[in-house]
Amino acid sequence: MSSTRVIIIGSGLFGLTAAKTYLKVDPSISLTILEADSGLGGTWSRDRVYPTLMAQQPVGAYEHPDVPLVPEGQSKHLGTYGNLIPGSMLCEYMEKFARDEGLLDRIIFNTKVLKIEKKGTVEDPHGWDIFVQGGKPDRSPDYTCDKLIVATGQTSEESIPENLLAARSSFVPIIHSKHMGKKYEMLAVETVSRIAIYGAGKSALDAVYMCAKIGKRVDWIIRPDEVGSGATYFAPAESGGQSTNDLISSRYVGKHHPSLLAMNDSWYRFFHSGANTLGYWFNGYYWKYLSKALWKSMDYNKSENGKNLVPTIKPEDRPLWWVNKPLALITQPEVIDWIHQGDRITVHRASITSVSSDSGSITLTPAPSSGSKPIHLPTDALILCTGYKPFAPFFAHSPALMASLGLPMPLVSVPPTIAEKWSPLTQEADKKITKLFPRLASPPPIKMASSRNSPCRLYRYSVPTEYVRHNDRSLVFVGMAGLVSMGAYSLLSSLWGVAWLVGKLKPLENQSMEDIERHVAELSVWPMRRHLNNGIGKPTTLPCETMPVFDMLMRDLGLNPHRKKGWYKEFFEAYKPRDYRGILEEWMANEGLLNEKGVVQGKKEV
Repeated sequence: MSSTRVIIIGSGLFGLTAAKTYLKVDPSISLTILEADSGLGGTWSRDRVYPTLMAQQPVGAYEHPDVPLVPEGQSKHLGTYGNLIPGSMLCEYMEKFARDEGLLDRIIFNTKVLKIEKKGTVEDPHGWDIFVQGGKPDRSPDYTCDKLIVATGQTSEESIPENLLAARSSFVPIIHSKHMGKKYEMLAVETVSRIAIYGAGKSALDAVYMCAKIGKRVDWIIRPDEVGSGATYFAPAESGGQSTNDLISSRYVGKHHPSLLAMNDSWYRFFHSGANTLGYWFNGYYWKYLSKALWKSMDYNKSENGKNLVPTIKPEDRPLWWVNKPLALITQPEVIDWIHQGDRITVHRASITSVSSDSGSITLTPAPSSGSKPIHLPTDALILCTGYKPFAPFFAHSPALMASLGLPMPLVSVPPTIAEKWSPLTQEADKKITKLFPRLASPPPIKMASSRNSPCRLYRYSVPTEYVRHNDRSLVFVGMAGLVSMGAYSLLSSLWGVAWLVGKLKPLENQSMEDIERHVAELSVWPMRRHLNNGIGKPTTLPCETMPVFDMLMRDLGLNPHRKKGWYKEFFEAYKPRDYRGILEEWMANEGLLNEKGVVQGKKEV
C-alpha cells in the first residue's frame, strides 16, 4: 500500500510546524512543501527581511514551543529595545529549524500555486490537484495529493488599491512592503532621495523608519478618516520596563476583553454581560483610562505630523477596547521623535489617486470635506503598505468550491443556496452577540467600511463545515486566526489540523451539525461586531482572544489548557510558547501513538 501523499502550501513557521508535526505523528507519509518564494520563512524570509525590521515580540514570545529561538544556556538578552527580535534573527531561526528537522529537501521553492481543484466530491473525496505557475504545458495537474494543508497565513497575497493595480511608471517604481527586503539595495542608492509610503499600520511605520534611517526624505501618506478607516494605534513595545506583548498575553488581561469562547465563568458576567453594574462600569473605565494613557504618551498635539496620526476613535470611546485598527507596537522608538521633528518625515492625510507615467510624481487628493485641491508630490519611489488579502486565491476559479469551503469571497459570487442557508444563521448570531455583550450594540460614531466579501466560515478556523458534515479528512487550514502569540499557535493549530487529518478528532460525537453551524456563524460575525473596520478587513482577526482560542483547541485535543504551576502564575503571568512544550508527545501518548519508550507506534489513520 502506497504512503499517504501530503502537500503543504507555504514554508513559514506554520508550514514548517505542520510538516514537523505530521511527520512525527505519521513518519510513513510522503510529504512535500510548495513555496512560492526563493526562500523559506514566510514573513521572515530573506527576500522580505531588511536591516531595520524588528518583530513586535520579545525573545521567548515568537518560537516553536519545542524549538527555542535562543538555545538553552545562552543569554536571552539581545540588547534591543524591549528585547525585541530582529527580523534577520527570525530568518536564521526558520532556516535552522528546517535544516535540523530535515525539511529542506522536502521544500520545492519558486513554486507559486495558481489553482487547486478537488478530486471527487466532499461525500466521496479523492484528494486534490494542484496547478502552479509555469506548470505542465498540457495543463495537467503539476501535483496531486491525498491530504492538503494550506499554511499561507495572513501575509501571503498582497492587497493593492484598485486604482493602483494597473499603475505603471518608468519614473516611480511601485513596491509592496512584502518586497522591501528584495528591493532594499535599490531604495538605498543615492539617486533615490525621496520616498512616499502609503498605509497606516505597523508595516508603514517600519518602512518610514527604514527610509528615514538611511537618509531619505519620507512622505507618509494615510487616507483621511472619511475615506479610509483611520490611523493605526501605536503603542510602545515596553512600559515600565515590562514588555507590552507580555502584558497582553496573560489570562488576567484577557478577562477584560469579551469573548464568545470564554462565557462560562464569573468574569464574563461581572465585566461584559451588563448584569453587574459595578463590573460593567469598571471594565468601561479600565479601557477608557488605558486609552487616555496611550493617547497622552503619543503626544499627538506636539506637532502637525502628530496631529495627522490621531486615530479615528477618541480616547473617551475606548479605542484600545474596540481595536478598530490593528494595534501596532513601536519597535524603533526614535522614529516618533523624527515624526514630531518633521525634518525627515512629513505625514499627509490624503489618498493617492494616480501615479504619473511621464514624471516622478504622484497625485494626492485630500478629504472631500477639506475643500483642498489635489497636489502633485514629487517622489523617487512609492512603497505600498496596504496589507494582504485574507486568503490566497487558490480556489477563486470556482465560486462553488470557494463557497463550499467557507472562505471569504465576493458577495455577488456567493451561490444563492449558500446565501439562503447562512443568512438566517448570521442574523440570529448578530442578535445573540449584541444581547450577550451589550457594549457591542453601541459602537463609537465612526465611518464603517462596507463589506464586499462573505465572512470566513471555517470550523475552529481550520476546516470547512461541509467537510465536518461528510467526514472529509482531506483538507485543513492552519494559522488562520489572527492572534497575538503566533509561535504557540503554530503548534496548536498544526496539531489540531493533523489530528483532524488522521481521524483523531470527531466533533460530531458530542455536538450536532446544527450546533456546529450556529457556532461557526457566531464566530464569523464576531470580528465585525467586535473590531469594526478591523474585523471587516480581516475576517478572522482575534487580537484580544489568544487564550480562549488556545483553550478551545487544547480541550478539543483532550489536553489540559492550564499549563502553569500555581494559580497566581496561571492567572497573572504571560503565556509564552514554552508553556506548551511537549504537548505533541503528550497528545500522541494519550492517543496510543507512542509506546512506553516514546517511540512512534504503527500508523493509525482513519
